[in-house]
Amino acid sequence: MEYNENEELFSEFHVMSYNIQSLGKPRNNFANLEAFRTYMKRQSHQPHIICLQETFLDSQHLDKSVEIKHYKLFRCDDNSNRAGIITYARNDVKSTLILSNSDLQLLIVQVTI
Repeated sequence: MEYNENEELFSEFHVMSYNIQSLGKPRNNFANLEAFRTYMKRQSHQPHIICLQETFLDSQHLDKSVEIKHYKLFRCDDNSNRAGIITYARNDVKSTLILSNSDLQLLIVQVTI
């Protein structure tokens, strides 16, 4: 058996999925993201991966506007502004984008633990 230097760090691996129901609509003004950030700050444990659905973002929304501290951002916007997804990987998790397909609303992120 090979030694994994992250074995203790990742004896448990947590993934969170949340339907954020709009980050990008003008009426929302990122209120859902701010509420989510506040929720995350109050948690004693931060998930390794966070998946958000129905982000409603487009190319006009900069990555900086939807970043979460200590997480790497992967996003797939829907050009029709009806859906969109984001995956955040905690900075201590080795993660690489494999595929992003806006037609399918699909992100494949390789995570190495």
